[in-house]
Amino acid sequence: MTDVPSEKTANAGTNASTDRRDFMKGAAAAGLLGAVALAPNLAQPAAAAPQAEVQDPQAPPGLKPGAEPDCRFPLFYETSVAEGMRLVMQYFAALSRRDLAGMAKTMQYPFLTYEGTNPVVVQSVDELMSNPPPSMNVTGKGDHLIHPGAYDVMENVEMLIYHPVGAGFSLNFSRYRADGHKILVCNALFGATNNDGHWGIEYMSTIFQPADLSYETFDADAVLNAMNITQRDHALARKERDVIGLRESTTFPVPTASVMLGGSTANAAPARAGHPMAAYRVKGVKSRIRMSKPPTQEEIIHPSADVLAAGERNMQQFVEASGGPVGKWAYSLEFAGPKGKGNRVLFAGTDKGHMYQGFSRYTADGTFISETRYIGAVCYKNKIWAASDVVGIFGQVMYADHGNDVLL
Repeated sequence: MTDVPSEKTANAGTNASTDRRDFMKGAAAAGLLGAVALAPNLAQPAAAAPQAEVQDPQAPPGLKPGAEPDCRFPLFYETSVAEGMRLVMQYFAALSRRDLAGMAKTMQYPFLTYEGTNPVVVQSVDELMSNPPPSMNVTGKGDHLIHPGAYDVMENVEMLIYHPVGAGFSLNFSRYRADGHKILVCNALFGATNNDGHWGIEYMSTIFQPADLSYETFDADAVLNAMNITQRDHALARKERDVIGLRESTTFPVPTASVMLGGSTANAAPARAGHPMAAYRVKGVKSRIRMSKPPTQEEIIHPSADVLAAGERNMQQFVEASGGPVGKWAYSLEFAGPKGKGNRVLFAGTDKGHMYQGFSRYTADGTFISETRYIGAVCYKNKIWAASDVVGIFGQVMYADHGNDVLL
């Protein structure tokens, strides 16, 4: 497995052994070869069952011109939630059985995991079996987090976001020593995706905390504050057409990676142009991992002329697309809800938190345009919280596009 370079409960992540992996220059999808089934007499290979052709999701009935599909449409949840929950349960059952091969079967390849604060991409099932991340290492060899004889008990699982080609979940479990003494609590985030017709877990992050600290919340406020500040700075940079400010709020001088299900502009621009399903492809998609190479601070605040020009084009495209049929976009805010009901920290340690986050868009007169949601890991590296909506996340999901409503 390789580290990636690239462009209110609280409780502590582990950085175990991430420094032993080299940074990689890119991630390439790796497929798995299946064995050929034999006929009952073992003499001749059986004819392979015909494979249904992979189909991309189709626009749902009732989708209005210029609007994006959103969570009102069964297309978003009728398959993804069931497939995602199945995979999460299979993964946890395999972990409880200390069955690495069983866990491996639930994954997409490559898949992204945040064991601590460094993203790690596992390229293949062979790589996972030979060098599993510490949270998945049930072999008793190498770096692992499993006390000999320990067993796990699931506390709860929560479905957080859903999308035609993916769904995100939070799972809490406790780990007990063989004598029944609770030793660890863990929160795990899972992002399941449909890539080229195959459902698997493509995103994972874990935070382990000693059981004695399972009810402490002192780290959650730091994570929540980082989320608030970064979202505010990001939204203000958009509002003020500040390309450098936007770069500062979304780029971090540490390696980052996300699993993206589209994104605000990636989804909005095609929808406004009459192609609302362009960002929902399945057929031929091998990986949804997006990696970011750590730039220098100088590169962030003094971009080249080409980078600055590209940023200005992106800014203009964002302004033109984001309002859709509702009206002209004027500003964005963290999505609505009292503390703990809108943006919230799911779990936190001293150097990482798991969050459920989103933002809403408005016209200048306060008319609601849309709401987007995502989940992810907020990591603390080099005294910086990487809390952007494109850093360490699984998503984004268009929860509500007002363009699909009756506009007054």
